[in-house]
Amino acid sequence: MTTPPTLICDTECFPNFWCAGFKRISDGKIVVLEKSGRSELDTDRLGRILFGHRTVGFNLKGYDLALLWAAQRGWPLHRLKELNDQIIVGRVPWWGVEDLIGFKLPRHDYIDLIEPQPNAIASLKTLNGRLHGRKMQDLPYSPDSVLSPDEMDKVVGYLGNDLDATELLFNALAEPLAMREAIGADIRRDLRSMSDTQVGFAILKARVEKMTGTRLGKPDWIAGKSFHYQVPPFIEFHTPALAELLDRIRTHRFVVGPKGKVELPDFLSKEKIAIGDAVYQLGIGGIHSTESARSVWETEAETLIDVDVGSYYPAIYLETGLYPPAMGPQTIPVYRGIRSDRMAAKTAKRKTEAEGLKIALNGGLFGNTSNPHSPAYAPQITIAITLTGQLALLMLIERAEAAGFKALSANTDGVTFLCPRAQTNPIEGVRLVPFETDDIPFSTTLKEITDRWERETGYDLEFVRYRSIHNLSVNSYFAIKEDGNVKRKGSVANPWNDPAAIRERLMKNPNMTVCSDAALAYIKDGVPVEDTIAACDDIRGFVTVVNVRGGGTWRGDYLGKVVRFIWAKDGEPIFYKTPHESTGNFKKVSKTEGARPMMTLDDSIPFELDYARYVDEAREILRDCGVLDPLPPPVKKPRGKAQIQAALLRSLIH
Repeated sequence: MTTPPTLICDTECFPNFWCAGFKRISDGKIVVLEKSGRSELDTDRLGRILFGHRTVGFNLKGYDLALLWAAQRGWPLHRLKELNDQIIVGRVPWWGVEDLIGFKLPRHDYIDLIEPQPNAIASLKTLNGRLHGRKMQDLPYSPDSVLSPDEMDKVVGYLGNDLDATELLFNALAEPLAMREAIGADIRRDLRSMSDTQVGFAILKARVEKMTGTRLGKPDWIAGKSFHYQVPPFIEFHTPALAELLDRIRTHRFVVGPKGKVELPDFLSKEKIAIGDAVYQLGIGGIHSTESARSVWETEAETLIDVDVGSYYPAIYLETGLYPPAMGPQTIPVYRGIRSDRMAAKTAKRKTEAEGLKIALNGGLFGNTSNPHSPAYAPQITIAITLTGQLALLMLIERAEAAGFKALSANTDGVTFLCPRAQTNPIEGVRLVPFETDDIPFSTTLKEITDRWERETGYDLEFVRYRSIHNLSVNSYFAIKEDGNVKRKGSVANPWNDPAAIRERLMKNPNMTVCSDAALAYIKDGVPVEDTIAACDDIRGFVTVVNVRGGGTWRGDYLGKVVRFIWAKDGEPIFYKTPHESTGNFKKVSKTEGARPMMTLDDSIPFELDYARYVDEAREILRDCGVLDPLPPPVKKPRGKAQIQAALLRSLIH
């Protein structure tokens, strides 16, 4: 089947003006259809455009399609504006739009990008900034404004900017969309406008329904229902504190809340767990340690070994033997089959298939076990997977610490150890004094400890050696691998340096990435941070994108709710547009002292760029991860005689 020509689409609505813009990807041609006092809408042409093309937009299902087809049916402007307000102000979900408009939306070829992009709460403006879109602009007038003809023209110009931003996002999502088309063709469903979790569950659902020959129904659940977590037989601890924790978990009754969610008790979600020198925190999202401002290098006597559990959550699920009640026991063999197919596709380098099946494994089941509207809803599985994963890692940490291997960091599915080593293999060549705990002989090498853990749990571990690791926090760090490659995570990550890291780019705002690049070059190769920053000739490395609630202003000019700026020698702070309710003061946007907005991206480095400020920021990153010593606290200015007397008087009064 031939794919029809692709059009990028967007609409705008005001009390006296409505328009729809279409940009043809093949040649960039833009057509704008308008309904206003100065122009009658060509409804026949609008229908031909929609039926004759593949239409791509952002929030099409939830907003634009309703307005497009209502306008095509000849709705007057006041009804279009009323519909606009009902959807936006009333927060009508996409599945409620047809009831609102009173007719079924015609079936035609479209893709809505709001779900396939990985950050469900990000606006198109934010995503445009994350993709380094050329121009960032807010709607120039309030949606309730009655527009003059000149203002109508300006809105049409603004519409072109949104079309460009949508096209940029569409191109960035080329691979995820290709995967959705391939998987959708296989299961005969249109997955192109679905999120990863929805796609994953669609794959799982299709296979279960094929095996059973019946359609899956909705889950039944009761608020207040409770259950016990069934502790796997291999989970055991030898230190009193961890053994007591396990007993409390075993006897605790987990309760389903009024919205179908299960909350962890305070003794799990708030209390800290100390093992060796590290402190750990448990939670629904997984275990994590609490280190900060710390750098550790390997030495002749010690090495760094990072241990990750492969496909952790899928492996745990298959070990539990549980299944969502609304899906039945067939879920287990189907899930196991998806896992086998994924490994086969990965081995055969069928990338698109492997990625789709990976989504089915990770998001398709686990991502829906806490969703009371999904047939996969099963809060006992949510708790079983998350708690088993955390307890199993704690068990590995306890054993390794008892044998003399220091756990530096832990997070969800892995642990980084500082290990004494011999001259040979850093994992197998460690020999310590044999020891016993509770009459159970423990191994004396990290390899023997991990081998035993794998045998008992059934999970597979993967090992990577680090030269050094540098933590701002557990979720933000540089890790230098043995081969010189670098793992960067959190605030110091730079996915804009990796063409394949589209998902990561769409998940975070650019934040003067030249500074973290400079910090890394200093850590890895000893390059002075000022050299790296001076050598950067790409303005994108210097920009910061921030979301400003209510919008930001600079020198009195309104910028928008998503602001991009650089630090410049002649810069000034950016302020919130809305003053504080009680003081009337305008709050300064964080870290914008000396800012100069860059709402349109320059091709070159502005001459007024404040290089010294970026150098200071790079050094701050090095201080935050423990590479450089922290700055001494500021020296307090000596107080004058009058200030001292006033302070003494206040102390006497109080």
